[in-house]
Amino acid sequence: MKRITLAWLIAFMIGTLQNCKDLEGEEKLDTNGILQVLLLKKNSGSEGESLGLTIAYSHKFTRPNGEIFFCREYSTAYLEKKAEWEEGLDDFIAEMKTGIDLDLKIEKIDGPCVVPNKVSACIYEGVDGINDPIPYAYSYIGEHEYLVPAMQYYGFTSTTAKGACQEAATSSGIGSLYKCYVKGQCWE
Repeated sequence: MKRITLAWLIAFMIGTLQNCKDLEGEEKLDTNGILQVLLLKKNSGSEGESLGLTIAYSHKFTRPNGEIFFCREYSTAYLEKKAEWEEGLDDFIAEMKTGIDLDLKIEKIDGPCVVPNKVSACIYEGVDGINDPIPYAYSYIGEHEYLVPAMQYYGFTSTTAKGACQEAATSSGIGSLYKCYVKGQCWE
């Protein structure tokens, strides 16, 4: 159903653009431009909300300059865990600086978190016996400079983001799902 709706939307946008071709002085978008805008919109939403979750809080991991590595979102099912999980964030930042020489800044957000340049997601299921998934949405640098190096620091052997997602889940006895949103940029 989503694909039919998306196809209809694209056809509608192309038809509308054809009618606007004769406007003078206006910048014109071609079909490729429209598809890039639609892909950017699809990839820039909250991963948790796209799964139908009501997101209670999130953590956005960035460089000090604001460049986003990834977002981790928690549904309302994890509200009781919030204080416990936020307690160790400063230690985690220090450990990543020491372990893989990565400067991280963590922003605590009430509600969903968005990675505008999202290339992939790793969704963990069954954390602490709670059935709601915990989605992580990654940018290109999030996969390459954080996810794989961090997992290798913790002793995992995976050399790809997809492998790291799966290996971390397997070692914890939980499920995971890796999603690639931008073929050719995901580290599969």
